[in-house]
Amino acid sequence: MNFSAAMESPETATKPSLMERRLAVGIFILCLGFSFWGVQVGWEYKRLPGVEFRQAQTALSIYWIDAENDFSLAYPTPVLGKPWSIPMEFPLYQWTAVVVSKATNWSITKAGRAVSIGCFYLSLPAVFLLLRRWGVKTGRRWWVLSIIVTCPLYIFYTRGIFIETMALMFSLWFWVAFERGVAGKSKAWLITAAVMGTGAGVVKVTTFMLYLFPSGLWALHRLWGVPREERWQEFKWMALAVVIPFTATLWWVNYADMIKSLNPLATFLDSGNLRGFNFGTLEMRLGSEVWSKQWRIIVEELTWLPAIGLAALAAIFASKVNGRAILGCLAGFVSVLVIFPLLYALHDYYFMANTVLLLLAMGLAITGWLDSGRWKILAWVVALAVPVTQGWGY
Repeated sequence: MNFSAAMESPETATKPSLMERRLAVGIFILCLGFSFWGVQVGWEYKRLPGVEFRQAQTALSIYWIDAENDFSLAYPTPVLGKPWSIPMEFPLYQWTAVVVSKATNWSITKAGRAVSIGCFYLSLPAVFLLLRRWGVKTGRRWWVLSIIVTCPLYIFYTRGIFIETMALMFSLWFWVAFERGVAGKSKAWLITAAVMGTGAGVVKVTTFMLYLFPSGLWALHRLWGVPREERWQEFKWMALAVVIPFTATLWWVNYADMIKSLNPLATFLDSGNLRGFNFGTLEMRLGSEVWSKQWRIIVEELTWLPAIGLAALAAIFASKVNGRAILGCLAGFVSVLVIFPLLYALHDYYFMANTVLLLLAMGLAITGWLDSGRWKILAWVVALAVPVTQGWGY
């Protein structure tokens, strides 16, 4: 799916009026305010609601990095005995939390939450630029962002001590920079893609793998569309954007495995032993148990069913405008449920990586309906109702 080409040309879409643009910006500001309120709930709590064991593991590493001033890659997580290091991810999030804690005098808990919250909001400009590249008019991009910031899953888990929003931020910026760097032959964007892709790959490779899906499909579509004599030049630009992220990610996985091998109690955590757990089996993919667990998370935690229902209604009117792009986003959302079936069935926080694609599909349904010009007053009502119902659901 070429997300850029999937968008309707500007000539066939109605332009937003000044009143609509002001309304959209005003609604976004209100939704952003609601999001700010939501993510700071529990700011003073010392407990870690939501997958406490995973937050505690990350917090332990932050605490001991700070206590021992140990910024090595073999960072301490003292739970399985000496040598006290079982690196599961590159410690960029942990290092950042320590730096924020030292700079602000905040506790480890507050600093970790602040980094997670900051990374989430820094993801929003990347989404804005993606929407611009897809041809969504400026006055209507705010409706999409309003849906994202009122998502109950993001409000709840963004305030946790997780690496998830940092991985999401890097991945979304990689997606933006990859397309811009290749399409515009921009060295600055190419370097940005390499840096962001490296950050995404080493912080959380499963999230990076997800966003290689739309980027890869866009690349294949572009290679197919250019003259044969230009394909090698296009391919070189694409390769330059990903060679460093791929190399860094593979190096980190091997290095982390080597550190784990030094602890006889940690060998079960190396990438080889975790391969079956991470990627699952064909039996899992064909069975109903994993899918039922994933479905429960989708309908109970990601957003609110009435919001999805309203977006589905909007998609009927948007199908001729944004239909292919909506299907592309939904395909990306589902792809990781198939690639990592057990991870997404057992860990609801993993959905922080792909839920933005579901929300983009919902937002594109709203903007597509507005672009179609049909039943416009009702379209505005639905555009307003989706973030409101999400907030109510939260």
